[in-house]
Amino acid sequence: MQRIVLLWLATLLLSACVQPPQTVSTPVPEENKVTVIGTQQIYLGYWRGRNFSNAQQFIADEKVNYSALDNLQQNAWSLNGYWTVGKDYSVSNDNEARLSLKFTAKDVYLTASPAKSGAKILVMVDNLKVKQTGLAGADVNADSEAEVNSDNLFHLVHSDNLLSGKTITITVPAGMSVYSFTFGN
Repeated sequence: MQRIVLLWLATLLLSACVQPPQTVSTPVPEENKVTVIGTQQIYLGYWRGRNFSNAQQFIADEKVNYSALDNLQQNAWSLNGYWTVGKDYSVSNDNEARLSLKFTAKDVYLTASPAKSGAKILVMVDNLKVKQTGLAGADVNADSEAEVNSDNLFHLVHSDNLLSGKTITITVPAGMSVYSFTFGN
């Protein structure tokens, strides 16, 4: 777990130092091309956030009652219930607030921070409790909940095979902050 947190922090720090891409004047040989499979890191704040499906309802740093969306696009995320979307993270303002994401990956992680010790998030995949699907990550208990006791990275979904077009929905208690989704392929 520490290694994952350290890798996440290193990625975060390096992303701040990345220079704009330079134009390559020669074509890349087919054998050297890289195909990205799976969902890339999703930030849950407005500064680096992308693919936010509730964009029409969005007001920066204000408590907003976001409406549930039925059909998410691939790699898109949405909020339902009362949330405050800040620069680097989103904060739940409602014990029934939900965060959803349509993803492609073998593993799904969430970086979160509790408002109080012992806070729990409920994890569902395609509207079923994640334990029922057999896809529970290492940090999910028998009730399909992950206990968020500290600022950390939480392993919510695991599969031996690539999952494509699945939707994870997390019920987040009031006061909890969520920062990003990361993935393993």
